[in-house]
Amino acid sequence: MDDGVENPNNRNNVNDPNNQGVVPRVPKAVLYDWAQPTSKNLATAIAVPLIKVESFQITNNMLQLLQHKGLFSGSYIEDPQQHLKNFLSICVMQRKPNVTPKAIRLLFPFSVMGEAQTWLNSLPINSITTWEELVKQLLNKFYPPNKTVNKLMRY
Repeated sequence: MDDGVENPNNRNNVNDPNNQGVVPRVPKAVLYDWAQPTSKNLATAIAVPLIKVESFQITNNMLQLLQHKGLFSGSYIEDPQQHLKNFLSICVMQRKPNVTPKAIRLLFPFSVMGEAQTWLNSLPINSITTWEELVKQLLNKFYPPNKTVNKLMRY
């Protein structure tokens, strides 16, 4: 539909001496490179608190206790409150000099698996900065208000 009138706004006007053509913007990296994991996106949702010691060891005993008390998978038949109580009872036994309970609670990801692990990994990096936030989010996800109402209705 060429009516012979040149459109000055047409960027592809071949008669325009200033037209250098439209060059598409190409990122410096190809899409494949953008999609690759890096150390920056491997961090967890739980922000690491300040720890006064250079390092502390996770003992085999602690990992065995976590597994013996039961890993939390997020199944509807599991009780997340009971899991939190079990986890905290293990943490209390793991007192180390100059290591705060906050630092020991960093081991929480070792106490979950399956759907619960997937959920924890899906949270934004460093979005959880306190134990209270973690508990609140875990209970909101795996112990929603309707589950509480259903439990009350049985009594």
